[in-house]
Amino acid sequence: MQQDTNTENLERLVILPSSFTGGPRYMHERTQDAFSSFDRHDIISRVLHLKMKLMIDLLTKEKVFGETLCFMYSVKWQKRGLPHAHILLWLVHKIRPNDVYIIISAEFPNPNEDPILHNIIKMDMVHGPCGSLKTNSPCMQNGQWFPKAMNQQTITGEDGYPNYRRSSLQQGGFAAEIRLRGQQQMVVDNRWVVPYSPVLSKTFNAHINVEMCNSVMSVKYICKYVNKGSDQAEFQSGRYISSSEAVWRILSFPINERFPRLEYPRQTTLLAFFQLCQIDEFAKTLLYDEVPAYYIYDKQRGMFNRRKRGTPVDSSPGIFKDHVLGRVYMVHPLHIVRGPISFDALLKQVDDMQHPTFQAACRERGLMDDDQHWDAALNEACVSDNLRRLRHLFSVMLVFCALSDAALLWQKYQNNLAEDYIRDMHQSTNDLNNQQRQVIFNRCLNEIQDIVLSIGGNSLSYYGLPDPPSYEERDNREYSAERNYDSTELLNTLRVGIPALTNEQRNIFHRVCNSVIIL
Repeated sequence: MQQDTNTENLERLVILPSSFTGGPRYMHERTQDAFSSFDRHDIISRVLHLKMKLMIDLLTKEKVFGETLCFMYSVKWQKRGLPHAHILLWLVHKIRPNDVYIIISAEFPNPNEDPILHNIIKMDMVHGPCGSLKTNSPCMQNGQWFPKAMNQQTITGEDGYPNYRRSSLQQGGFAAEIRLRGQQQMVVDNRWVVPYSPVLSKTFNAHINVEMCNSVMSVKYICKYVNKGSDQAEFQSGRYISSSEAVWRILSFPINERFPRLEYPRQTTLLAFFQLCQIDEFAKTLLYDEVPAYYIYDKQRGMFNRRKRGTPVDSSPGIFKDHVLGRVYMVHPLHIVRGPISFDALLKQVDDMQHPTFQAACRERGLMDDDQHWDAALNEACVSDNLRRLRHLFSVMLVFCALSDAALLWQKYQNNLAEDYIRDMHQSTNDLNNQQRQVIFNRCLNEIQDIVLSIGGNSLSYYGLPDPPSYEERDNREYSAERNYDSTELLNTLRVGIPALTNEQRNIFHRVCNSVIIL
């Protein structure tokens, strides 16, 4: 058997098309074909996004509940990965308790008059069963929510939510027969119906819980719940993102929305202090908490005016001081910086030196921990860990450890992090110029960025490092991943493993190697 010694055939990229039976792309397409719509999180996300846009239009433009003042929503994901949304709607005209039943119902509709809506409510808006029927139901962990009490009319509840009308069978209400797991049949009445809007339920044929918040307590809870953010499991700072949420973010769909937005924020006393320091020389000598003694704040005009009564200040004609009591929350720079004219002057300037970032100024003031412990960890890892583990450690630090100056750590340890790249380049040349070293560090940064993207989802620039330019191998990530191995470790594995092979294993090994070389 003659071996091919043509070096041009070495490391040649060969990609098998999906038409090649049994190949990876062939198997991937067959797997995708076998998925149902419930397995396609991209389809679920697109459909929910379209339905949400339609619902917002119905609520705001079509005014199905009346004229709207503003709205906000937030998209969240269940533990099993399915997305859902919480929407808050403020109406111009308040809904009276006697009119709640017009837009919100907690009863089964008449199956003879509206069989379509009756079936939708039976399928999507029945809670449970829980309570004595199923004591291990998840809703029982925080107390039993259902079944609700029967009511002849909607009344105001003690928790800020109405107690909706729920007619009993004797009062003309309706029931429905549902099938439980195990093919068990159960008849449920209005006590088990989750409040809904007939218009929205019939339009979208989905589970849409609609409630009316008629107290400060309920509005406060709902606002906090909508804006609480993703569930997090803290180690340093980490969270699990399901495939459904990942698709939503990849498609760049909004996680939350508000209308109207606050484009022109109201004038605050701090902003008025900045303006005062720009035009008043005496104000430039004051700290923020000293201003009320010499100036009175005009709320209507949003500005400070000099006091006209009090004790005259000898060194400053026209300035009067009075004994007043003010309140300022503890913000460290406000108590040590005199006469700031902007946030940059207040927070970035330290001893007449302007720092590029707020973090740098905080470090200069001693308000922020430095990266000494992370520096020590990298220094120790450079001695004990291999290079792949070292780069992975640095990537984890970038994503989870809130480094105050990641660029400084990179500058200090870039030679250690790129040691194998430097060694490979030294094999072809004895001395490295600046251009070659930059190429090496870019290759190292590319590898670190791949790790950071896989665990954090953000590029290196998000953590204060430069985004490296791509190189030729990154044009094909599959090819790059196939070559992502440590040649030194591979040689050691071969050196130790080949002598331990049996005769049959050694024969197979050599036949595979020869076939690869021939190809």
